[in-house]
Amino acid sequence: MILLAVTIQQQASIVRQLISPFPVVGRGELDQIGRGMKHVILCFLVGAVGLVSGWAGPVITSQPQSQEVVIGSETVFSVGAEGGAGLTYQWLFNGVAIVGANGSTLLINDVKLKDVGSYMVLVADNTGATVSNVAQVTLKKPLVTGIERAVRVYFPTKTGKSYQLQVSDGLGKWKPTGELIEGNGSEMEVFYVANGKNFFRLEEMEESTLPKEGEEFEDMVWIHSGTFKIGSPFTEMERGFDEGPHTEVMISRGFWMSKYEATQEEYELVKGTNPSHFNGNSNSPVEMVNWHEAVAYCVEFTRQAREEERLPKGYEYRLPTEAEWEYACRAGTTTRFSYGNDPDYSQLGEYAWYSNNSSKTTHPVGQKKPNGWGLYDMHGNVWEWCLDWHGDYPGGSTADPQGPTVGTSCVRRGGRWGSPARYCRSATRDYSQPNFRHSGVGFRIVLAPSL
Repeated sequence: MILLAVTIQQQASIVRQLISPFPVVGRGELDQIGRGMKHVILCFLVGAVGLVSGWAGPVITSQPQSQEVVIGSETVFSVGAEGGAGLTYQWLFNGVAIVGANGSTLLINDVKLKDVGSYMVLVADNTGATVSNVAQVTLKKPLVTGIERAVRVYFPTKTGKSYQLQVSDGLGKWKPTGELIEGNGSEMEVFYVANGKNFFRLEEMEESTLPKEGEEFEDMVWIHSGTFKIGSPFTEMERGFDEGPHTEVMISRGFWMSKYEATQEEYELVKGTNPSHFNGNSNSPVEMVNWHEAVAYCVEFTRQAREEERLPKGYEYRLPTEAEWEYACRAGTTTRFSYGNDPDYSQLGEYAWYSNNSSKTTHPVGQKKPNGWGLYDMHGNVWEWCLDWHGDYPGGSTADPQGPTVGTSCVRRGGRWGSPARYCRSATRDYSQPNFRHSGVGFRIVLAPSL
């Protein structure tokens, strides 16, 4: 059990969720002036603080240190930080926020095998956020073999080969532990929680086809972890009412994103049907798909991939969160589009199919220039469903946001073949009820950590 020692009395919430009370079936690219005034007031009050402060963020004065422990012991991480008003902490384990871990000290009582891994802390104040160095929890040798104790097993391996640890309680039936191990040409160690007397063996697997983090996989691009600001500043030309407050976001774990919008051919291979209105070219994006159907496609595609054993552990095909989508779309930029500000839209036609050049139809994916990270059609062609319910951004700083927990409309991003140029900007948001269908609405998948 993980206990928390909280050393501060007052904390500013890292995440707050404001759910719009205005159910909208489909904004369709028309500004909603009435609901917009609410956003203008909120964005002005929260955004003004950031503009004055410069979003500097706190300074970490002492980093958490790695710990070598034994099973059943106790260990403590701590961090020192100096910053502005409302200093807050959020501890993360293997890149995932630990619920309730919001103090400058993290106590792990009765260490178990599942606690072995990487820890870091996001420190935030009213000016921004800073992430600490990574600290590791590792196990000391020797480990005792016995009931519910961790066993350290050593095997020789070959570089480029994959292995699976198997266990037996009597040299009869061998059972895989589920862990795939990539050989490095030397002796490797493997942990296993033993239950009584166990025997172990390592089976060399056939050539691995699993994707490796940091490398391209099929038609997917690796999107590395990092930080960015979601939304747009008050000064951005033709900014939408719901693009604020400007919020600093940490994407703590990398993921793969498809280079292209899901095509009609891909959709039909998985679901056995093609609902598209513009169905003359199978390489055009699938459309007339509502949010539920896009999610169902991802679930089925994941099931098929797992049956074929071509997914890394802990990953699934799904829709991107809104934060993941904008992070990937911007590709490290802070401008209106992924390629620059383009104030007169003179360059947009090189990157997007939109109202000025689409001839009122979709076009095969990948015909325009990609963004800086190799993703095509992030601007225009079809709107792309995101995983989130639509709601206000929290402001300040946050890590791996997933939007409101409840809502009436789902987010879609990127603009479509019929959109005016301003709706193809990186920060533009649109939203519809999840059963909404349109010939300008499709989706793009990611291969990402399960949520």
